[in-house]
Amino acid sequence: MKKLVIAIAFLALTGIVDAQKQTAPAGSTPKDFKLPAKKQSTLSNGLRYSLVQYGAIPKVNINLIIKTGNVHEAANQVWLADLTVQLMEQGTAAMDFTTISKKVAGMGGEHYAQRRNG
Repeated sequence: MKKLVIAIAFLALTGIVDAQKQTAPAGSTPKDFKLPAKKQSTLSNGLRYSLVQYGAIPKVNINLIIKTGNVHEAANQVWLADLTVQLMEQGTAAMDFTTISKKVAGMGGEHYAQRRNG
C-alpha cells in the first residue's frame, strides 16, 4: 500500500514538472502607441483647461483642483480656506451638500473638499 501511494505521488509530481516546462507561445509585434494631441486653452474667466480627445465614444473626465489653502493664505486671510470648505459642505439654498454629491456621483464623478482639523 505504501509503495502504491509513493508511486501515485511520484507520477503526480512528474506531471506537474512537465506542465511547468512548457514554453509560452511567442508574442506578437507590439502595436504603435501614439498619444492624441492635447488642446490647451483659457476660458474668459481665466480658468485654464486641457482637452485630449481619445476614441469615438464620448467620455469626460473633469478634475478641478484649486491650489489654495492655509499655506497660501496671507496674515489677514487666516482660516479663509477652511471657511470656504465649510461653505461648500453646507451646499446652496437650493441643494445641500449631500444632494450635490449624489448628483455628481450619479454622473460618475466625485465631490471632495478637505479642511484641516483644529
